[in-house]
Amino acid sequence: MFRSLFYKLGVTLKRQLINGESSSSSSFASTAKYYFFTSQNQNVLIKNSRVTTIYPSFSTAVAAASNDRVKRVMVNVELFRNEGVPEANISEYLILHPKSFTANRFVEILRKVKGMGFDHLESTFLKAVHMLTIMSEASWRNKMDVYKTCGGWTEDQIQSALRKDPGCMKASEKKIMAVMDFLVNEMSYDSSIVAENPIVFCCSLEDKIIPRCSVIRVLVSRGLIKENISLGTLATLVDESFLEKFVTKYEQEVPGLMKVFEGKLNYQKLLQK
Repeated sequence: MFRSLFYKLGVTLKRQLINGESSSSSSFASTAKYYFFTSQNQNVLIKNSRVTTIYPSFSTAVAAASNDRVKRVMVNVELFRNEGVPEANISEYLILHPKSFTANRFVEILRKVKGMGFDHLESTFLKAVHMLTIMSEASWRNKMDVYKTCGGWTEDQIQSALRKDPGCMKASEKKIMAVMDFLVNEMSYDSSIVAENPIVFCCSLEDKIIPRCSVIRVLVSRGLIKENISLGTLATLVDESFLEKFVTKYEQEVPGLMKVFEGKLNYQKLLQK
């Protein structure tokens, strides 16, 4: 049974690389905690449904396919290794974003990411590489311009935000403007605070940012909490924790708070005059 599962994992990864398909950790889910996929000259350790270590060379299950795309992946994996990127980070991104490893301008992208000050030991290094492989140069420049004009960010602020979370570049220009408008103009956050928490651009504005900020705004206006919660906390708290700490806890004191969280009531109706 295990041998069959290992073979399927290898075939799935090979198919995704050859076809340029996207991947996710769920594609390699398994019920056991640890599995080893053994090929002719390498082992892949799969832990908790993700590949966390790959050595000494890229999977022969993939390399066996005579394909330029696969060969390019092998070359690019070695480029990461030469930069000192941890094996665990390489293998994780190889599973999550195999298509990123097939980029033709890989050397140029690596040079750019290094020039932006990313630490090769952090996962954000690979995330930045991924962002640059899926975006055109024109799109990248346009989004940089939106952050500058809409948010009033300096070049240093943009670079700092990118190093914290390169995923903020995946947001559309329209979304960047919408998030900035809501947080700065309606919620009165300073744009520099937004720049320090770029993860907000990776969250849903309608499903997470607006309802959570609205609840906090109501609680602050009524003196139930002393100050605004950090944007980073608002963006990363799981729903259960946020509900427990900021909604159900104050429901009796603020009737309608749950409706604000659910988007059924405008928060302004509950602000303390």
